Amino acid sequence: MSRKLRIAVLCGGPSSEYKVSLRSASQIVRALRGMHNARRVLLSKDPARLFPIIRTQTRNIDIAVLSALHGEWGEDGRIQAMLESLGVPYTGSGVLASALGMHKYLSYRLAEWSGLRVPSYFILHGMTGANAVHVRVAQQFGYPCVVKPNALGSSIGVSIVRSRAKLAKALKAAFTLDHAVLVQQFIAGAEVTCGVLGNTAQTELLALPPVLIRTPRGTFFDYRAKYDLPTTKELCPAPLPPKTLATIQSAALKAHALYQADGLTRSDFILARDGTLYFLEINTAPGMTEASLCPKEAKAFGWSFAELLENIIGLALSRHGAKSKKKR
Repeated sequence: MSRKLRIAVLCGGPSSEYKVSLRSASQIVRALRGMHNARRVLLSKDPARLFPIIRTQTRNIDIAVLSALHGEWGEDGRIQAMLESLGVPYTGSGVLASALGMHKYLSYRLAEWSGLRVPSYFILHGMTGANAVHVRVAQQFGYPCVVKPNALGSSIGVSIVRSRAKLAKALKAAFTLDHAVLVQQFIAGAEVTCGVLGNTAQTELLALPPVLIRTPRGTFFDYRAKYDLPTTKELCPAPLPPKTLATIQSAALKAHALYQADGLTRSDFILARDGTLYFLEINTAPGMTEASLCPKEAKAFGWSFAELLENIIGLALSRHGAKSKKKR
C-alpha cells in the first residue's frame, strides 16, 4: 500500500471471545507498526455503550479493522451495521454475510440449498425436555450427536453427547448461552479448514492451503483445543491427497461466494472416513493471532502476517470505494 493509513483496530466488546479478541488486536497492531498508524480501540462489554464508543473512536480514521472481533456482536453483523450507519469503511464481510454465517441453522439451510453436504440437524427454540429431544435424535440420526448454541463462535458451549444419559446436561449448558440450540449428527472423521480471500462478485477469490487439525484423543476442536491445548496439531498444508485438497478448497470457495462474503473467511469441514466432505460453518471473522489458522495458511502460501493484513485492508478499501461510486 502506497500511503500510511489511520487505522482503528476494534477489539473486546460483549463477546464470549473477549480474551482472544484482545490477543488478536495486539498482534495486528504490532504487525502493522511502521506501515500504518494503527491503534487498538477497546470496546465496552456493555452493549449500550458500543455505538457511542465506535462513533467517537472512528472519527478521522481511514479504516476500521474488525479482524480482532470474534463471536457475537463482532462477527454477527451488529458492529458492521453500526459502522455502516456512520459511513466508516471496515474490513471483512458486510451485515448480511456476517449475520448468516453466525446463525448456524440458517447457515445450514443455505448450504444445503447450494449443494454443500451438511450433517443431519434440527433446531430447538427454547428449553425442551430431554426425553422429547431424545426421541427426535433416535429417529433422525442416533448417538453420538452434537449439541451447540445456535449463534456463538469458537465452539463455545458445544457438547458431543454419546448417550441419552448425557443429553439433558448438554442441552442445559447450550441453552444457558443461547435461546436457540442446534442438535446435529456426529460425523466421525478428520477436522479440516480452509481460508478464502477476496470480495464476492468484485475480485477473484483465492483459496489458501487447507489445514488438517489433530486434537488429543477424546477431544474435538473446541475453545480449549483452539487456544489452550499444546497437544493440538494444526498441519498446513494438510497432508492429504491433491484431489482431496482441491475438493476442500472448492467447497470453501463455494461457501465464501454463497454467503456473499468479503475479505477473509475460513470454512470448517469434517472429512468423513468414507471420504465425504461435510460443511460445518463459515467464519467471517476468523482468528487473527499469528498462531491462528488463517495466518498459518497464509504463511504456507508464502505471505507474512503483515502481508495477509495488507491484503485484507486492501480488499476493504476496494469494496468501500466501489460502494461509494454506486451512491454517486
